[in-house]
Amino acid sequence: MPAKRYRLTDQRYQFAFLIQELARVMRRAFLERAAKTGMTQTQARALAAISVHEGKSQVALARHLDIHPMTFVRLLDRMEKSGLIERRRDPDDRRVFNVFLGAKASPALDAFAKVSENLRALSLDGFAATEHDLMLRYLERLKSNVAQFAPAAPKRPRSQRAGAA
Repeated sequence: MPAKRYRLTDQRYQFAFLIQELARVMRRAFLERAAKTGMTQTQARALAAISVHEGKSQVALARHLDIHPMTFVRLLDRMEKSGLIERRRDPDDRRVFNVFLGAKASPALDAFAKVSENLRALSLDGFAATEHDLMLRYLERLKSNVAQFAPAAPKRPRSQRAGAA
């Protein structure tokens, strides 16, 4: 018996496809609007996370954002150079750097909030306020469900790590 084929009109197929398409379109719309701020989406995401988890270690923030630690360090280097963040040695462990908002973080967060609010308003045009709330609850529940079976971010092979021979 041949395997069952899914058609584009099959709702089981459309669901995952629609979620992926929505993410792609939202990302493109965000990037277009955020370009005026001079921040990338990754920088905006990192800055938003740091504003909520200020004082956490680089490693903890990288894990929270699901970004490889070495990639995150390079991102933080650029953000620190531009005054968005500052890093301080952990008083209990000198090997650890904790991340704090820098002098230029507040205007950048304000710009990011305006871009996000504009995109949210345009995206939810035509929906009632109760539908907004319900949609957010559904999306959070979907995220939680998927996170239970999604694999953790893959580790790079030792040969690709910094300092590997």
